[in-house]
Amino acid sequence: MAEAKISAVANDVAAAMDDKNMDRRTADLEAQIAELKAELSNLASTVGNIGQATGAVVKGEAERVTDDLRERVRSEPLGALAAVAGISFVLGLMARR
Repeated sequence: MAEAKISAVANDVAAAMDDKNMDRRTADLEAQIAELKAELSNLASTVGNIGQATGAVVKGEAERVTDDLRERVRSEPLGALAAVAGISFVLGLMARR
């Protein structure tokens, strides 16, 4: 009888320890999840910033190329006209087929 009581108490103590360990593990996992969420948020922000910076660079480069092309057309109008005529001719031939 005493052995049964001791065994029951031992089982109760073991269950209580498992519950405490489980609570601690759950808290640890929740903390890790919170850290991962914060990291993902930071990564998303960084990717967004990189995208905006890249867009600004591309826009600036496109504006520069457009300005260069305009200046070239102004300095060599006959050459630009000949280039447009040649490109149009080639596109016309391709469209026929």
